[in-house]
Amino acid sequence: MQRMNFSETERYPDTCQHGRCSVLHATISNRIVLSLPFTVIMLLVFACAAHADSTHNSGISIVISEVKVLSVDADSLTLSPAAPEVIVGWTETQIWNVTISANVEWALTIRGTTSTWDGPWLKPVGDIFFSCGGSDFTPIETEPLRVCTGGPSNNEIRPINFKIALDPLKDIPGEYFYGYIVLEFETL
Repeated sequence: MQRMNFSETERYPDTCQHGRCSVLHATISNRIVLSLPFTVIMLLVFACAAHADSTHNSGISIVISEVKVLSVDADSLTLSPAAPEVIVGWTETQIWNVTISANVEWALTIRGTTSTWDGPWLKPVGDIFFSCGGSDFTPIETEPLRVCTGGPSNNEIRPINFKIALDPLKDIPGEYFYGYIVLEFETL
């Protein structure tokens, strides 16, 4: 920037010469004295620039985890087979309604936790049979068996049918308990 030198009378804005007063544009001790119109224009430029910069675009990110929720409408089944069921060899079919919600392809498996029941004799876990969706009844094992499969769903109900094989020659009178049947999800 070029430095301008003026006489003492030109340095002060109150000084008038030839009947006119003027506003000075000069650098005095490395400071700039600006005219009012120029100052207003600069303030407007800065205000517009500030307004333009006051808008900021931001994105939103979200991480959705794999979701698999399983609920069963009963915690246990209690059966009291009558004489005709024992003679025929099966209890009446009992149903657990399993409610499934998932955001992935899934498979539902079932397994028993022990190889025998507690009771008057060691009734095998394979005497518990299950089916789902009209499939044939399959004996439960201690290794997981696939019950059914599905895709993303929200509160989808899948009924699982159970029945117990009875043998009048082995199933002596008494109370039997099997604990526990485990239903598990796996992702396909």
